[in-house]
Amino acid sequence: MAQSPQYKVYYFASAREAANDTTSESFDYPPTCQSGPDGSGLRISVQEVLARCVAKHPGLQAVVDRCMVALNQEYVPQGTGCDQVWVKPNDEVALIPPVSGG
Repeated sequence: MAQSPQYKVYYFASAREAANDTTSESFDYPPTCQSGPDGSGLRISVQEVLARCVAKHPGLQAVVDRCMVALNQEYVPQGTGCDQVWVKPNDEVALIPPVSGG
């Protein structure tokens, strides 16, 4: 049986702690997920990915709004722009909270 398409989420620093010390995890696409209007195949918005992460790890709610989000090692727009950035099968999403240092 073929494995269903997935994307992977990485949690760093306080996001990892809020996700019960989970470093990374793979998610299946939800059954309601459809191909993009351009026929580009399965996709889910970054905003939906974040909502799924918070649903699985409620402690992330306090952290996710402050996180930078990267898709395949490139930062994506925060806020309303997240609903226009698409995660496709085998993509990697990273939640990167602010850090301080000296």
